[in-house]
Amino acid sequence: MSTVNLVLAQNPNFRLVKVVFPNATKRYTYKTMIVDVEVGDSLVVYTPAEGLKVVVVESVHKLHEITLRADIHYKWVVQKIDFTDYIKITEAAQEAQRLINESETKKLHDEMLQNLQDQVGTKTLEIITNLVRI
Repeated sequence: MSTVNLVLAQNPNFRLVKVVFPNATKRYTYKTMIVDVEVGDSLVVYTPAEGLKVVVVESVHKLHEITLRADIHYKWVVQKIDFTDYIKITEAAQEAQRLINESETKKLHDEMLQNLQDQVGTKTLEIITNLVRI
């Protein structure tokens, strides 16, 4: 274990996270000071080959819970992804679309009724309406 990791482990916020990259099966271990990191969280990490990448947390450990290899220099997590605003805006957009669709459907219904009334007359439309209210 490196001396730096030993010193970092004295900080109660220090965590090691095992993560998996999308479409991959190999697990990697990263260091973080993010206290609220949990299994299933999406994190951003930096990879020398591909730059910033999104990974998913598979396990969270304190330093004493995992055996570190001295020959590996564990990299830092860049940040945890907060989906709160994304969820709010996508839900709001879905609700807006639902209201638009509902409004368009009502408008179309009203136009169709008006067209029918124009074709058959008000009196005939009333008769038809009463017939279907059995």
